[in-house]
Amino acid sequence: MYRLRLYFMVSAITLICNLGNGQDCALDYRSPINHKTVLSGSYGEPRTRHFHAGIDFKQYRGVPRDTIFAIADGYISRINVQPNGYGNALYIDHDCNKTSVYAHLYDFAPNIRQYINKILYKDKKYKITHQPDSTRLPVKKGQFIGILGNTGRSSGPHLHFEIRNTNTETPINPALIGLKPLDNIAPDIVGIYIYELSPDNQEISKKYYPAYRGASNELTIAEGLVNTGAYRVGIGIRTYDRMNGAKNHNGIYSLRMTTDNKLSYAFHLDSIPFDHAKFIHTHMDYEEKENKKYVTKCFLSPINQLSIYNTDEQSGYISTYQFRNTKIKITVGDIEKNETSISFDLKRDDNLNVQLVSTLDSTTYRIRPQDSIVIDNGSTEIIFYQNTFSSPEQIRIGPSSDTIIDLKQEKPIATFDRYKVRHTLDSIRHPKDKYVLTNENSKGEIQRQKVRWEEDNVLVSFLNNLTTYKIGLDTIAPTIKVISTPGSKTKRFKFKLTDNFIPAHYTDDLKFDVFLDDTWVLCQHDGKTETIWFDMIATDKIVNHEVKVIASDASKNSSEVIRAFKF
Repeated sequence: MYRLRLYFMVSAITLICNLGNGQDCALDYRSPINHKTVLSGSYGEPRTRHFHAGIDFKQYRGVPRDTIFAIADGYISRINVQPNGYGNALYIDHDCNKTSVYAHLYDFAPNIRQYINKILYKDKKYKITHQPDSTRLPVKKGQFIGILGNTGRSSGPHLHFEIRNTNTETPINPALIGLKPLDNIAPDIVGIYIYELSPDNQEISKKYYPAYRGASNELTIAEGLVNTGAYRVGIGIRTYDRMNGAKNHNGIYSLRMTTDNKLSYAFHLDSIPFDHAKFIHTHMDYEEKENKKYVTKCFLSPINQLSIYNTDEQSGYISTYQFRNTKIKITVGDIEKNETSISFDLKRDDNLNVQLVSTLDSTTYRIRPQDSIVIDNGSTEIIFYQNTFSSPEQIRIGPSSDTIIDLKQEKPIATFDRYKVRHTLDSIRHPKDKYVLTNENSKGEIQRQKVRWEEDNVLVSFLNNLTTYKIGLDTIAPTIKVISTPGSKTKRFKFKLTDNFIPAHYTDDLKFDVFLDDTWVLCQHDGKTETIWFDMIATDKIVNHEVKVIASDASKNSSEVIRAFKF
């Protein structure tokens, strides 16, 4: 216990020093909002493809469009206007090597909006990442900078707020500089998963044990004992944190596990670089996460590069014994040191006889993290690089009648490096930019993957999902559906822009331009609803106008719509 406390103390001191470039540097921050802090998202909590890089401030009592303020003196170093991602976002550089980030804004303060609109009009762009000169947009602590909103990939009105190291852009936990809500509620533990593992850590099976309070009112599992036939196991825990004034289930801040009263695994979430985001898939149980259950693994994959852990040589892996119990205790906590623990025993029962059953055949390959292999599947080559997987996996390649590759597995399997696919076409009968590589996502939508050509007839793509891929043709132009035109009841011209394929990873496949009376006009673009709009400015006279919308996709299919109206 002393070693763990010392570790956290040294880590915190080191982090603070690093954030200040080794200098004694501190700022007096204020909240970016003017009302009580209630969060809908905590730092580091698991998201679909990453760790949450900041905290999410709820709007005031459901009232939309709260005003947002700068947390300290500084200058605006970056402005984002995007239909996806962070939407409308501001980045402010402060002293002490700190940058604050304010994302999903409904709009910017008038002086900032005027500044960025000039650049958007000058470049004729609807989205931009712009970095002003350090003298252009200075701000003072408490200055009004924007309005809380729902732009970008937001699921509801809130302020996504981050603190970053200015030099590295690594997000840090805002609680470390005092930006946090009232929280005197300990996390909850829902249950435990036991993973039975092979000697080289391939998962053989797993079983769930619900948590309940025993006779002494302490959390445990049924009978307080797990019997397993495996010589080596890992443990997962389903847990979440709660905060005062909110019903949300947030991520925990810290975890430590002891095996026979000896620390065997621990982490705390102070700082996570963006380029380590993919390791969420091994920090958590990927299969359960894909099924919307968040299970934190208490054993460390060798490919996991996250620096959040404090482990001994076991890295959380537990050896089991036939003639004695192994005592396990897991404690989860929040940053205010509210903690909850669960304890139970492990024992090996050789009568259960858990062994890895090989199902390898001509279509199934066992791939270890250290392997780099090339699989020739007829006209298609698949190249898996080292560290594509976090543990040994049996990968099945299915039949490919109308597909180029079928890698859809019985259970979801995470990839940590893109694998390469090379497909040779017998003949090229259409322009190359019309060929597309597609797959169906979890929503049933058809996604277009990025491709390139090698030689004359070899299509190449780098992929990161194990699913079914097909080659097809894209000869269909985007669809422009006008929703409203300005008139007596509205001043807004609004349309919806869609395509027969959606881009994978929110890439920039659809392009458009809007002209009012032959003059390019700046529009607002909401990627969630695929809607685009601009508002007319009322004048004393009603005159005839014409709007032209031109759109194109990645295969250079284009469409055009013209609407005339009086306003």
